[in-house]
Amino acid sequence: MRRGRILIFVLLIIVIGVVVAFVAVRQFLLNASPANQTPQFVEIYIAGQNIPQGERITAEALSTITIPQDKLTEFMFQKDVELGSLVGKAAKFPLDPGTVITSSMVGDAAIPISGPQWASLIPTGMTAVTIPTSRLKLSGYAVNDGAHVNINACFLFVDIDPRFRLPCPTTWQP
Repeated sequence: MRRGRILIFVLLIIVIGVVVAFVAVRQFLLNASPANQTPQFVEIYIAGQNIPQGERITAEALSTITIPQDKLTEFMFQKDVELGSLVGKAAKFPLDPGTVITSSMVGDAAIPISGPQWASLIPTGMTAVTIPTSRLKLSGYAVNDGAHVNINACFLFVDIDPRFRLPCPTTWQP
């Protein structure tokens, strides 16, 4: 019985030692490798000046910034790779200077943007529904020329049975 306990303790100490050694070697290798590597940088397009909603994007309105390669997403436009796919598109909404331009911010210039500014933010095939909150917070009051509007009306009908009417207040006595 005593030898069994000693054997279990020895095996437990060996397992713990192997785990500690594995973690230490792994931490040492991970900390040593980034010092040898230099981060790769890429240039992406940003708005160099104000670009109003619906205006075509030109090369003069663009600027570039440098970011690390690991921060690049597939929706960003890289310099010298995607200039042709960005120039000539139209801004879906106003772009301020310094804004990183992504594919969701631009659309085909052939599609005219009509109606209120926020109407271009609604994806094609989707519908915006106004929820009554107050007169000043309701987007339904912001309809402009060119907007397509669906009107839904609801009426409350109350059917009163004349046999169950209350007596006139002048004849009622407590």
